[in-house]
Amino acid sequence: LDLEVDALAKAPRRAGRDWTGDPLRSVLVGEAMRRTFQTLPESMPLKQAANRLALSGGRAGLVVDEGGALSGILTARDIEQAANDGPDRPVGSIATRKVVTARPWQTVAEALAQPGAEGLRQLPVVEEQDGKSVPIGLLSRSDVVAAYPRRRDRQARIPQRARSLKQEQAGNISNLELVVRPSDFAAGRTLAELRLPRDAVVTSVIREGATLIPRGQLRLRPGDCLELLASATAREEVRRRLQGSGGPTV
Repeated sequence: LDLEVDALAKAPRRAGRDWTGDPLRSVLVGEAMRRTFQTLPESMPLKQAANRLALSGGRAGLVVDEGGALSGILTARDIEQAANDGPDRPVGSIATRKVVTARPWQTVAEALAQPGAEGLRQLPVVEEQDGKSVPIGLLSRSDVVAAYPRRRDRQARIPQRARSLKQEQAGNISNLELVVRPSDFAAGRTLAELRLPRDAVVTSVIREGATLIPRGQLRLRPGDCLELLASATAREEVRRRLQGSGGPTV
């Protein structure tokens, strides 16, 4: 773990990271997506799939093969166009096979900037499991809109926590910058799983130029740069938990 400790007076910008830019660059797909969605086996008859989507109120179903991997997407428009071709046709023969997908660790801006994503009403969200792209969520336009107020709430809480820590530890606070390496305990774990000490606050996570708002469920990746405020007594403990076992000192 690369570590740099600066006095607050030398790096005042880190006491309150500015998130006033494109909000879609600070919200991850995994935070905005919905986790309830309809999966449709390739062999399911069109009529049954149409009924399932109608009962759920969904506009699209994710078509999966026998192994549970995403193989296509079936929209209400697809159903309307195929209605006269036979209600017993399997959805695998109707679904759109060339599907633009998103990953939970992408920012919403990255997901929407993919070729072919423009104009789509929903993006399937997948993750690799045993070499297969398995659907874990669905990102729609309404999900993106709903993510804005949650982002504002989290954004407002961070400066509040930072100010509270400064008051409690007057004159005893420094900035830390920590870069996660592939071999570190933090790589692949959420901020909550690190169980950082109370007198340390993660103020932002920089990932490939994007500033992410830290939250407990944010899963860290190698190359992420964490910006923190920490007391003198917490600095080494923070570093140890990021690098090592992650457990508190006994």
